[in-house]
Amino acid sequence: METEKKIMGRCPFCGGNVVKTCKGYRCEHNIGEQSSCALNINSIIGNRKMEDNEIVRLLEERFLLLDDFASKEGKSFPTVIELADDGAINMRPVIGKCLGRTQRYPVNIYNLYRNLYKTKRQTA
Repeated sequence: METEKKIMGRCPFCGGNVVKTCKGYRCEHNIGEQSSCALNINSIIGNRKMEDNEIVRLLEERFLLLDDFASKEGKSFPTVIELADDGAINMRPVIGKCLGRTQRYPVNIYNLYRNLYKTKRQTA
């Protein structure tokens, strides 16, 4: 009996449906023996379980600024994760960039990555 898979959004690489699997999220064209797409996102990244709504945003924006990633020592830190053109997940920790008690990290870091991505896409 085939179970219905939850569709999370569109693949930014091939336009196929991204479905939730038992180990993460995959493009429907990356399932089976003749896969034609590279999109495969693990459900746990950097010792942190990814939520469905975060994956939806990652598919739409190709990068996210998220809290609660854990180092091997168990210390929590914010990270920008990026869905690269080859399907890999790149992590860029935002350590040492805190502004103070009221703001854990500057919003302009998020805007910096957003602008970098737009520039990168326009020149490609």
